[in-house]
Amino acid sequence: IVVDDQSIDKTQNEVEKVKKITDIPIKVIKTSKNSGPAIARNLGAKSSTSEYIFFADADTSLMPNAISKSFQTK
Repeated sequence: IVVDDQSIDKTQNEVEKVKKITDIPIKVIKTSKNSGPAIARNLGAKSSTSEYIFFADADTSLMPNAISKSFQTK
């Protein structure tokens, strides 16, 4: 789920590029006005049907295995 909180960058274009190269379903939610990260995260969480939620912002850089490592147990 991508929540576009009235971004002024090329978020929509980047999401469309990713959708073309993956089989992972990507849902885009656009806010009607810029509401900030808490509102955006809540919108994304409320629209999720998954057991787990992982938040990443536009300025977040993830290591290639960050999400899979989050689910590893010791």
